[in-house]
Amino acid sequence: MKISGSYMKNGDQILYWKYKDGPYPVHNVTTALPNDLHINVKLAAIPADDQIIAVNQQLYKFILKKKCLNNWQPFVFLPTVLAAGIKNYKIINAQMSGGRTFLLSKESADELKLPYRIYLNLDKIGWGSGLLELRPEIKGAGTIFERTKLYKSKFKQILRNNPEMDRLFKLGTSNSSQSLILSSLTNFLGRNMGGQSIKLAEHSVLASSNLIDKSPIKFVPTWLALRYSEAVMYNLKTLNTALPKNISLFEGISANEIRFTPSTVRALYFDNAVTDEELIILVSRVSEQLSELEETLNNMVEDSRKYLELIVDTSQIVDGNKIAWIKIGDIHEKFVKNSNGQYKEANEYRKQRFAWVLAKDEVIVRKIGKFYTDMESYYGKDIGYTSSNIYELFFHHELYILNVLRDHIRICTKFAIASKLLKEKNISTFERKHICQKVVGKIVDTINNNPFLNIKLNKDELKIRVKYKKLCIEHIYRIPRNEIAEPY
Repeated sequence: MKISGSYMKNGDQILYWKYKDGPYPVHNVTTALPNDLHINVKLAAIPADDQIIAVNQQLYKFILKKKCLNNWQPFVFLPTVLAAGIKNYKIINAQMSGGRTFLLSKESADELKLPYRIYLNLDKIGWGSGLLELRPEIKGAGTIFERTKLYKSKFKQILRNNPEMDRLFKLGTSNSSQSLILSSLTNFLGRNMGGQSIKLAEHSVLASSNLIDKSPIKFVPTWLALRYSEAVMYNLKTLNTALPKNISLFEGISANEIRFTPSTVRALYFDNAVTDEELIILVSRVSEQLSELEETLNNMVEDSRKYLELIVDTSQIVDGNKIAWIKIGDIHEKFVKNSNGQYKEANEYRKQRFAWVLAKDEVIVRKIGKFYTDMESYYGKDIGYTSSNIYELFFHHELYILNVLRDHIRICTKFAIASKLLKEKNISTFERKHICQKVVGKIVDTINNNPFLNIKLNKDELKIRVKYKKLCIEHIYRIPRNEIAEPY
């Protein structure tokens, strides 16, 4: 049985950057900046035969028609302006699918001789049953102009001084009144704005390759990592004169990831939806069949247990007092101390009342549930993430558990409400509270199905007992109930 993927449509836009990690405020902010814009754009595709960093050959074992990827001539994908001075590029059509990700159109995939879709064997990989549609998605091919921090007036001056860049700029915007796609060397979280770093791109491929038949967490497999050429990096540096003088610049070499995704409907969209109309649109992008939506929700609830089972199954002593464990998501960003030796990020995270760390990097797929997308933050290509001692491990895991529960409860509740809205169009506040209570109950029950995990919940706190298999210890975590941030 073939299962169709779940994809946003051209023109869809939804709030994404709600949290301070977003690449703003900037001097030329627009009202569209915090939103993910699913819009048709033009990109340059440049042959890159000698620029491959890593290949996930394990992927071939789990797809239908394995030979469809074997003989593809690799390309790097970029904003059109960055192809200046380069021969043999193609201008192709794509749909923006996130802050710096793009789905290839069928016409462009055909022109580049890359399969427009492949099918993942869920039975063989252990993620369900059937053949799931995956489509090629490029990460690190640009972002909307307003996020680059380039001054528009200075950028236009660069174009006036560089006729080839100006011509390519016009090619890239000829059929679009939407935002210009560009990149800059503005440093953002260890990579350039709109791009990806070589280190993180390679990690994504290696983690995908190592975990593809081992991970209980379903994920979007990264296939290729490709570095930018010297000519492209030169063009990026040319744009530096349009940046503010004291801005931090990325000094490495940038890269693309090419991955295959079954969805572009991010889990976070459901928590960020402001109106019922937005929820209805989002859930219909996953599926319009109520039976499929129910199956999807059940699998999403089950995912909450699988995320917690990672720490149960993988935590192990690796060097003296150090303990390694398989971490998924960016929760490690909250582990750090500030200059005063305080865990300010962790304390702020506990006060938040919205989904973020996991939900921002998950997509929802009809029938199957959630897929994790950000393989650079899946520490599974070797022993995983390391805590320096048992006390630090408990601190790390308390935040990780909070993240798993908060994001799953909020997303699953909003998804359940959206599914009911698709049928009934109007739901009272009382019904929404009831749906939330039901979702919380299901999540508690599915977690308690594992004998190494036990949750008890009262009006004041959540208490979870974790038995660590390899450490041969157990620990009780107590989390104030208000920190879980149930939406109703």
